Amino acid sequence: MVICSVMASQRNPGDAAGAPTLRQPQSHRRRRRHHHINQLYELWRECYATALNRGIGAGTVRKSVAPDHVAAVIVAAQMGIWGTGKSSRSQAVMRGGAEGLCD
Repeated sequence: MVICSVMASQRNPGDAAGAPTLRQPQSHRRRRRHHHINQLYELWRECYATALNRGIGAGTVRKSVAPDHVAAVIVAAQMGIWGTGKSSRSQAVMRGGAEGLCD
């Protein structure tokens, strides 16, 4: 599964810098970074939606599934898992959540 491949390449959860609150002004560099991250999220959602559409066509995914919605949930879940791992500074917490998502 694609999400499991992404997990294998992740960094230590404590490595990333903290996120600003919405009230803090953002520098031009930070705005560019957020734009880039949003593009990555969009790409991931598109990849998952494409895979789900293929599964629907092949009969391995129910026809009632809304690929765009499910793709958004998968990406949001993975970001939540990474955020939890980062906050706890525990790779075990992050891996446990991700393994649950992949099962």
